[in-house]
Amino acid sequence: VPYLWSNPDSNDPVSSKTIFYSFNNKEIAPPVETIVFGDEVESIPDYLCNNLPTLKKVVVGKNMKTFGKDVFENCTGIQEVYWNATNCNSNGNTKFWWTDDKQQRKSAPITTFKIGDFVKSIPTWLCSYMHKTESITIPGTVTNIGACAFYHSSGLSKIDIPTGVETIGVNAFAHMSNITSFTIPWSVNEIGKTAFSNCEKLKSVTFNAKECTVSDPFENSPKLTSITFQNEVIKVPAGICKGLITLNSVHFGSAVKTIETAAFSGCSALKDIELSGTISRIEQEAFNKCSSIENIFIGSNVYEIGNYAFNGCNKIKLINSQAMTPPTIYANTFSNYSATLRVPYDCEKRYQSDKYWVKFFPASGIDGIEA
Repeated sequence: VPYLWSNPDSNDPVSSKTIFYSFNNKEIAPPVETIVFGDEVESIPDYLCNNLPTLKKVVVGKNMKTFGKDVFENCTGIQEVYWNATNCNSNGNTKFWWTDDKQQRKSAPITTFKIGDFVKSIPTWLCSYMHKTESITIPGTVTNIGACAFYHSSGLSKIDIPTGVETIGVNAFAHMSNITSFTIPWSVNEIGKTAFSNCEKLKSVTFNAKECTVSDPFENSPKLTSITFQNEVIKVPAGICKGLITLNSVHFGSAVKTIETAAFSGCSALKDIELSGTISRIEQEAFNKCSSIENIFIGSNVYEIGNYAFNGCNKIKLINSQAMTPPTIYANTFSNYSATLRVPYDCEKRYQSDKYWVKFFPASGIDGIEA
């Protein structure tokens, strides 16, 4: 039995045939299978569809702005959701899960979740706890993905974040237990705290965002071993991989200029670091306590390596610098001065006259290094 929910203040004649009460009594709940919230509807009252076990399909119109509390609590039969709200601000209420009397989290068995082509914002919690939904497409019109939007959606093994997304909220893709990779588009400029954290099967990340702020985005992802910063990236964000003890492969694209503070601090599986191409500045603590690093290649454009950048990296065996002018370093940039330092031919005296680089000498020059 389909029901159409329409605005009671509307002059639309269909309004007289619509339902204006909450189905929150299990004993008298009608056998509703489909509910369509028309395009004229801007808000849904608290508990509206509470305890509708027969409900299978929900359609939400494009002008929906706000949801009430627990609108779909105990709707244990919902299988299809069609979400067309262009810019809904749900205050955390747009969800299809609930907590039962034993404080156990339950969710509707949704297998089909479609997001409309003109949606601009995915609200907080909207696609969370989707355990049976295997595929969700985020349309190219979306610019904001809200906090916890896909939180704990274990049914999804792949999710594409389209170009055009600018902000990704706190925990937006956290605890997605079957995701193995993420690609972050160049348009993203802000990633909320732990946005991709606790993804237990996540192995690789492709990062395209030009300049972006982050906060421990991949925390507690125990199988993440590889991250690639593509050619769009100008700055490697501060703290982006901080504490990722499984990370053993990092690739910097051709446009990277700056590696920001503590970007790879505590990444104890990293062994070889190549700072070539356009990289010119490595900020403080960038590779602090990367205790397995053995080889560092410093490109010709590097002019500064911040304090504590390689402090605590006590297994360094070789530092190979192509910089004709010694990069500025500080008292605690390095803590291990037993490594072999190799510099361009005829540049030994420049490095030896520096108050901190001199600690590595004697060093051996390298023939054939171009300025």
